[in-house]
Amino acid sequence: MGYYTSALAPGSAILSAPFGALGIALDKRFTLFGYERLFDEAFVALCASTTSLMVYRISRLFWSAHSSFLCSLSFGFGSLAWPYATAFFQHDIAMPFVTTSLYFTLNQKPKIAGILLGVALFVDYTSALFGLPLVWYLSKRKEILEFGLGFLASSSATFIYNYALFGNPVVFPEFYWVGGSRFLLSRFTPLYAPEHLIFLLLSPYRGLFLFSPISAFGLYGIYLMRKAHLERPSTLLLASFLVNILFYSFWGDWNGGLCYGPRFLVESLPFLFVPLSHVLDETNGRLRPLISISYAYSVVIQALGALTSVFSEEGTVYFYQPFEFNLHLLLKGEFTTWWMNSALSLRLNEKMAFAFVLLFSAIAPFIIMNRKLQRRQAVTSPS
Repeated sequence: MGYYTSALAPGSAILSAPFGALGIALDKRFTLFGYERLFDEAFVALCASTTSLMVYRISRLFWSAHSSFLCSLSFGFGSLAWPYATAFFQHDIAMPFVTTSLYFTLNQKPKIAGILLGVALFVDYTSALFGLPLVWYLSKRKEILEFGLGFLASSSATFIYNYALFGNPVVFPEFYWVGGSRFLLSRFTPLYAPEHLIFLLLSPYRGLFLFSPISAFGLYGIYLMRKAHLERPSTLLLASFLVNILFYSFWGDWNGGLCYGPRFLVESLPFLFVPLSHVLDETNGRLRPLISISYAYSVVIQALGALTSVFSEEGTVYFYQPFEFNLHLLLKGEFTTWWMNSALSLRLNEKMAFAFVLLFSAIAPFIIMNRKLQRRQAVTSPS
C-alpha cells in the first residue's frame, strides 16, 4: 500500500496519543523504554481503574454500597483486568466504554449507551458483539432507535478511517494482516467450539475460573438475581458474558497467543463481577470463608501476572503458567514489568513489593467482611 497503518482497530493508538505524546516530549525523542512507555501504560491502567469504578456504579443500582465496594475491589485486584493494565492491549482500553454502555443502558439512556459502544468498536471490533444483549434489553422501539443512532454516530469513525486508508469502508486492517477476508473466516472452527469453551473456563492454561476463582461466584450471583425477580438484568449480564466467550470459542486461535490467562475474555469480566455484589449481600457464615479464600487466591494469581509478566511460554492445556512460569520469575527477582525496573520506581526489593501488594489487596477485604459479619450479628442478637 505504500504506507503504514495499525494492524488492529485504530482506537487504542488514537485515544492514547496524548499520553504517548507527553512521554515523547519528556524523553525528547521516541524510545520504547522511556517516559513514553510509562505514560502509555498509565493510560491503560486508567482505563482499568475507570472500569472498576463503573463496576461499583452498576452494582449500586441494585445492591448496598458496602457490597458494591467489595465487588469493585474484587474486580480490580482479583480479575485479569489488573495484569492487563500493565501492558498495552486493546481489551483494557475498550472495557470501560463497554461497561459504561451497560451502565447507561440500565439507566435508560440508550443514546449515550450507543455512542459509548461505538467508541468501543473503534478500539476493538469484537466489542460490537455486546450490542446484541444491550439491544435485547431495550424493550421500546424508541430506545432501540436511539441506541442505534448513537452507535452509528460514533462507530462511523471506524468506517471513515477504513475508507480513508483502504478506499472501502468495510475493509478492515485485519484483512491485510491475516491475509484477506476469506482467510479470516477460515479461522472460525465451529467443530472445536465446545472444547475451546471448556478450555477457556476450566483448563490450567487458559481457564478463567483457575486464574480467577472469585469470578465463578458471579454465576451464583446471577442465579440469586433470578430468585430475587431481577430476571431481565440477570439475563442481560449473563448474555453479555456468553456472547463474548462463545465468539472466541469458535475462533481458531482461542488461546490468545502467549499471554496471561484468557485475555480474550477481559472485556466481558465486568458482566460476571457485577452480580458478585448480590452474593456478598447474601453472604452467610458458611459461604463467607469460601469467598474470602477464593478472593485471596485470585489476588495472588493476578499479582503474579501484574508484577512479573503478562506474556508467557507456550504450553499445553495443562500448563499452569502462574506457578510454572511467573512464580519462577518472582523467586529469581526478574520483574519484566517495565515500571518495576524503571528509574521512576522506588526500587524496593521485589519480594517485599509483592508482599505489600498482597497485604493491601488480599487481607483488607478479610477485615472488611469480618466487620460486616460482626455488625450483622450485633443487629440480629437479642438485647
